[in-house]
Amino acid sequence: MTIKRALVNGSPRIELVGAPAQQIAWLKSIGCFTEVIQYRTRVFLPVPAAAEVLERILAGSG
Repeated sequence: MTIKRALVNGSPRIELVGAPAQQIAWLKSIGCFTEVIQYRTRVFLPVPAAAEVLERILAGSG
């Protein structure tokens, strides 16, 4: 996965690009959210809690 800043509908977001489909449920359970944009499910970190969620992702991936 790659972390990327994105501008979606005029609001800044932090996106996880390349998140495996089998991990989406886990990512949602630790605080991420998804949106279907142009028939693709995209995974985003909530901006106010991005540091906490990112810490959980890094702890769970090792």
